[in-house]
Amino acid sequence: MSDRRPLAEWKGPLGAARRQWPWVVVVALAALGLGLVALGQWRTGLAFLGSAMIVGGLLRWALPAPGILAVRGKALDVALYLGLGLALIVIDAIATVDW
Repeated sequence: MSDRRPLAEWKGPLGAARRQWPWVVVVALAALGLGLVALGQWRTGLAFLGSAMIVGGLLRWALPAPGILAVRGKALDVALYLGLGLALIVIDAIATVDW
């Protein structure tokens, strides 16, 4: 017999993080990107922000229950996450200003 509890029974902040792990992954990548931007590494930070959005889109597409990554319909969520992530990476790649 397994001693693992169903997701609904996980309580408290750690339980919430376990239930919403796709969101935690995306937010952690985005926070890392914002931290890099704040430290002056804006190109790397922007690449992390774009990557966070792409990871969010892929998780939304691949997982049957992605938690709070599911905001609208699946197709629209995936298109917006991937489109925004790609736009951020393209802006990072073509920006010519380097302070």
